[in-house]
Amino acid sequence: QYNTMVLKGNKFGNISGEKWLYEIFWYSRDISPLEYRLLAWKAYLFGFTGVGFWNYSKTTLSQNFPSSTYLNGRQDHSVVYNGRNGNLLSSFRWESFYLGMQDYLKLKSLEQVKGKEYVRKIVSEMLSSASDNEKKQILIDLNKEFVD
Repeated sequence: QYNTMVLKGNKFGNISGEKWLYEIFWYSRDISPLEYRLLAWKAYLFGFTGVGFWNYSKTTLSQNFPSSTYLNGRQDHSVVYNGRNGNLLSSFRWESFYLGMQDYLKLKSLEQVKGKEYVRKIVSEMLSSASDNEKKQILIDLNKEFVD
């Protein structure tokens, strides 16, 4: 599911400008929303300044979420949908991706205060944690850094 070529070290050499991590290429509904959140954590760890995934929305303005039959199963890659009356409907995957972007900003802010190695240790623990409970605790601890 992931572009592991990118994650196994910097195979691109020194690239000037922004580097983006692009993952979750297909079967996005089969991917845990937490994985969308962790995209930003991977970007931080490997020095990327942006993240992307396939696909924001496959629907058109004329397609209505409740009546779209193709939304069932693996054919759907969207993270937002058209609702009734033109309102957008979010998904857990989109909300989780948004939280990941917020996490990235927190990690960068914490880096300014506690240093890059301190933050990289937190990120490494998050990405190597085996259970969702361990990941949740790391998120709680990260947020405590900004409350204390």
